[in-house]
Amino acid sequence: MRRSWRVLVAGWLVGGCGGGQGGTDLGPGPDGAGEDPGPAAEVVVAETAGEDPAVLDDWPVEDRTSETATDEAPADPGSPPAVTTECAAIEAGRMNSLTVDGTRRWFYFSAPEDAVRGPRGRWPLVFLWHGFSGAAMDGDTAAISFQSLLSAYVGNDGFPFLLVTPLADGIALLDWNILDIASGDDSPDVRLFDEVLACLDARFGVDPDHVHSAGFSAGAIMTDLLGVTRGDRLASLISWSGAYLSNEANDTGAFDVFWPDVGPSRGYAQLVTRGGPNDVWRASMMFTADFDQWTRNDIPWLNARGHEVLECVHDRGHIPIFTDDFLYAVRFFQDHPRGVTDSPYADGIPASFPPDCLLHRKAVP
Repeated sequence: MRRSWRVLVAGWLVGGCGGGQGGTDLGPGPDGAGEDPGPAAEVVVAETAGEDPAVLDDWPVEDRTSETATDEAPADPGSPPAVTTECAAIEAGRMNSLTVDGTRRWFYFSAPEDAVRGPRGRWPLVFLWHGFSGAAMDGDTAAISFQSLLSAYVGNDGFPFLLVTPLADGIALLDWNILDIASGDDSPDVRLFDEVLACLDARFGVDPDHVHSAGFSAGAIMTDLLGVTRGDRLASLISWSGAYLSNEANDTGAFDVFWPDVGPSRGYAQLVTRGGPNDVWRASMMFTADFDQWTRNDIPWLNARGHEVLECVHDRGHIPIFTDDFLYAVRFFQDHPRGVTDSPYADGIPASFPPDCLLHRKAVP
């Protein structure tokens, strides 16, 4: 897939593509502050299913063995993989580092106390990718606070989970390496996903059917890249204003951006949001990144490839925040494990979700 990388770089650099808000003591870390989708999909209008937005169905801590475990599952909790010295030093509630292909990478790690102090189990794992914050120009203040979107929920009774919020490598001009990618193996950020997943499984035990990814803007495109390159490992995804750059409909101009062909997947479900006509980034008169239109384009594209898509629409432009909290994101992950390709939301979308959500059903062969 070829797209315009030079123009894209200019677009994000001029417009900015920030992360979340809020702040926390992150502990030791790196230096520096761091159109219509078309008729291809059946649509289900959001209906109240009666769930209290603050309550998730109980998912017992004692039993974390997935009902759909496959041959790719990590080792049994009784015989975990070896834990490296670097992995053993990872602590919850702070910034941590891991060497990936010779480069030291940083991420904020959050976890419930049961995961940190209790026996090794089968913990869901969520990756959260921040939007553009100019890390290559030492502008990563928004990046290090992005974890606060979901970190408050890691210990919830219904669906406790491990949370990883990576920091950009400070090299890629869009923070994440999402432009010229031949395969997942040559993307430093996909490889970061691989290595952190392996480390946390060895250390704490990861449920292979509950590995999820979410992101905003450039971070949403990073999540979509994981769907293309690691779709067989992922259960469900959330993209707040993102785009699949392997989708030919998402035209970025006359220059070239390369994405790999879509790889194998287990039919992950995806929640996408778009913020209306102002959900765009502009680089003067050179380029407009229309995330609202790109998201519209991606819905039938995903449906045609066997993915259920929950689309939530708001009118606040290019931001991920349009509800009082983000517990709906946790609920989406809980309800969509890997291998469950027919969304339970076909019978009604939970009341805790944002208004104006539609379920677009996958294409039937």
